[in-house]
Amino acid sequence: MHLFKQYAVADDEAAARMIPVIDYGPYFAGEPGALDRIAAEVAHACENVGFFYALNHGVGDEVIERAFAASRRFHALPLEQKLAVKLNDNNIGYLPINASCRAPRPCTRRPGRTKTRASLSVTIAGRTIPT
Repeated sequence: MHLFKQYAVADDEAAARMIPVIDYGPYFAGEPGALDRIAAEVAHACENVGFFYALNHGVGDEVIERAFAASRRFHALPLEQKLAVKLNDNNIGYLPINASCRAPRPCTRRPGRTKTRASLSVTIAGRTIPT
């Protein structure tokens, strides 16, 4: 059996319900302790699920639609043009589907430590700002 068929999600809706929804509204409203609670929720989501939905994040619908439009334009480019956007040291760049890369040095785990790495960046006016 093909691996994708063997391990495919049988119930998309049930899988979607497992993705944490993190509400940033209380932080933006100035609620005491909100930042610490949100930070703990983000850490849990990143360490245990791998991603999350952000609710009341304050990013306007127009900005989000422009980001999706830019993504659609990029992915519609010929493969050669996409491959020209090389991965940098922060793994920002293009990696084709079913491709993999190896880090310059192998990842190792120390006993008692979880292997987590989260990365978030924002690009504004062509400038990437790590967060």
